[in-house]
Amino acid sequence: MENNQEIIKDVMFEFFFNDNQFTLNNYVVYKFKGEETREYLQRQITADISGLDNAATIACRLDRTGRVFSFFYLIHNNDGFYLAVDEKISEETIEELEKFIIMEDITIEKTQKLPCLSTRKGNDFVTMDLFDGVGYIGLVDEKLDKKDYVNFLEVLTAWPILDKTIDRTKLINETRLNEFAISYNKGCFLGQETASKIESRRGAARYPVLLTSNKELADEVSLNDKKVEILNRCKIGETHFSVVKAPRELLINNLEVSYQDDLIKINTYPVLAKENIKEEISEYYYNKAVHLFHKNKITESLSLLDQVISFNPLYADAYESKGVILGNSGEHQKAIDVMDELLAVDESSVMAHTNKSLYLMKLGKIEEAEEEKALATVASFKRFGDEAKAKKAKEEQERAEKEERARRFEMFNKVLAIDENDVVANFGLADIHFNNEKFEKALKHLEVVLNENPKYSVAYLLKSKILFSEEKYEQCLEVIEKGIPIATSQGELMPANEMQTIKAKVLRKK
Repeated sequence: MENNQEIIKDVMFEFFFNDNQFTLNNYVVYKFKGEETREYLQRQITADISGLDNAATIACRLDRTGRVFSFFYLIHNNDGFYLAVDEKISEETIEELEKFIIMEDITIEKTQKLPCLSTRKGNDFVTMDLFDGVGYIGLVDEKLDKKDYVNFLEVLTAWPILDKTIDRTKLINETRLNEFAISYNKGCFLGQETASKIESRRGAARYPVLLTSNKELADEVSLNDKKVEILNRCKIGETHFSVVKAPRELLINNLEVSYQDDLIKINTYPVLAKENIKEEISEYYYNKAVHLFHKNKITESLSLLDQVISFNPLYADAYESKGVILGNSGEHQKAIDVMDELLAVDESSVMAHTNKSLYLMKLGKIEEAEEEKALATVASFKRFGDEAKAKKAKEEQERAEKEERARRFEMFNKVLAIDENDVVANFGLADIHFNNEKFEKALKHLEVVLNENPKYSVAYLLKSKILFSEEKYEQCLEVIEKGIPIATSQGELMPANEMQTIKAKVLRKK
């Protein structure tokens, strides 16, 4: 089975690097008119649009029980607010919203436009989160077909699609709309009480995950005696990907489950961390380019570095490597030009000045080379100064953390003087002893915690960390096998996923 993350990086790079535009041909677009539109919509839909300015978001209208009545793209541009919704539910969506226009001076008009999703910002296109990355949406007059790998991305991100990944009879908490389309911090809206109550407790009983398998799965499969239905699927290379809504006990990243004669891997969404997805993809392709260079494939390496720069113009390493390769190939002036591009991205780059000095020297421009050498020295001193400041800040942070641990240590001991079986105080002391590498003392406190509360999931996590640190791998696995089901049964997925990560490390050690 191919590496899931590498496949997804390939598909996302293909999509976001190339100029891609396609229309949602089965969608209808409505324009809102009236100065009170923003305030009105803020009360009626799930998304927080108080600060939505020349941008777009997915949003929902819920029913009173927290189920998805409708979902749509809400677009704000220079002309105001537009709503783009699947034609199958367009009329009832607008009728539902119009019902609650009472005193507001608002009208809703159907347009002939189509919503267009894009990887480049055209005229009147606005930014939006798209396929767990950043893209754009605009309104156009003509239909534009989508490429095959868009279908891949819909699967790899469980993108909201009516009657596929979105079933209107289900709670919003059971769909990725719970991440894309709802704010639990804004004012009240219909269905908020139910959705918030589920979210603040154990979360939904089922939630979408991505299955990876070597063979195509049936429409319904049984994983660990739990039936799951395939909502969307695709095949990339020899690997099959399926979106399923899995029960709570299967919502564990990198969990592997036997099915017939295959081994199915579960990935929780987002498969790539959204906050640094562009950096992850850039680094992946940068490393590919460096590998090509080491194999003396200069042209291919430079081409891939150009693509990385186009995809992520702030990725400094790509400029530096491109310049060095050009310089080593005798293209000294081109290398100097690239180093200037690097300085535009990172003005403190020591290597940009150093390399410029070297290549200017090769061109016989001695005076300019000396100037760049001096600038490299200045940049080096500045960098050393910045590093010294960072080191001092780190030391101050460590001192503050040490003082805080001492304060907590004293507080927890005072609690135990009153009640030696207090769960929170014992766990707190176990955590402090673990960070101080006093594993035996930590385990004694955890023993008290688990005797008092056998369902204290973070205690199993901490115990597994200690046993892993002590290289007691068999005992560590025993704790994890007991701890994960306890965590998932209570909807505590953070400790469950961390234990699964430790389990994977243990299995690699064995």
